[in-house]
Amino acid sequence: MCRRLRLIGNVVLLAIPLLLLLPQSAAGYETGIFGYSGKDGGPICNSCHSSAGGAVVPDVAFQGPSQVAAGTIATFTFVVTSNKPSLQKGAGFDVAASGGTLGIISGQNEIAFADGEISHMAPKTNTNGVAQFAFTWQAPEQLGAYTLYGAGNSVNLDGSDLRGDASKSTTMVVAVVAALASPTPTTTPTPTVTPALATATSTPVPPTATLAPTAPPSATSTQPAAATFTPLPTSTRRPTPPPTPTRTTSATPTPTATPTASASSRGDANCDGAINAADIVGVEKSIVGGEGTCPFADADCDRVIDAGDLDAVIERIFGTATMCVSS
Repeated sequence: MCRRLRLIGNVVLLAIPLLLLLPQSAAGYETGIFGYSGKDGGPICNSCHSSAGGAVVPDVAFQGPSQVAAGTIATFTFVVTSNKPSLQKGAGFDVAASGGTLGIISGQNEIAFADGEISHMAPKTNTNGVAQFAFTWQAPEQLGAYTLYGAGNSVNLDGSDLRGDASKSTTMVVAVVAALASPTPTTTPTPTVTPALATATSTPVPPTATLAPTAPPSATSTQPAAATFTPLPTSTRRPTPPPTPTRTTSATPTPTATPTASASSRGDANCDGAINAADIVGVEKSIVGGEGTCPFADADCDRVIDAGDLDAVIERIFGTATMCVSS
């Protein structure tokens, strides 16, 4: 009996080294593994997965922002690209960080380990030779540069033979910066619309009805009473301007004769004996075609009835004009 037990023990002792020489099953790491991200020069997936059987090392890379505000959460992606997609059908990964907190994203089939690393719960099937694993990273409050470590393993998904698998590692440095204030929206100034200036030929707007004539008409007279003005001393009167050359326009005919008139009658453009708002219309008619022309419409004594007489009549109405008498 004792001899039989010794024989069984010897067989078991001989079998253990043989088992260790057999290839390990890939299923042992299908649920992910930590400690193989390459952090601080540590091991990566090649420590367990054989690169024999035509394996080709994949390309791996982090994708995400290079700057993250302190305390905020940003999304990153770890990408594993097979360089022999005809053999390598899937991929796994392991990611660690020098600071901050890594987090998994729903639907990515990932697992978070107690040491802070994240990995796959099952290999992800390649799409056009590429497998992508999205995750989050919450930046620490302390400003500075932090490193993400990652290793990706491109595998043949045979479930038992590790030959044909290969891995590669990479890093990404992320700067943690102070939170930036939201920019103040720029207000577009409202353009200022400049009203068009009236040309010399535009018709001035006559005074409103609230402007009363300087002399109201007498109740017993059929004609309004003539406005009276006190002539200024001779020394302050405006000198008689020189004769104006004949204009080429037909709109303003030059009067051929100017009846003798007193200073007080200048501006009485409708010859009604009074100087009021009605004389503005009289000047306009004289400018347009001579209709109703009154010799006293030449209110500025320049021997021409034009837009200048409109200004002179308005000044006469308000008593601010310097009266003139043409020679």
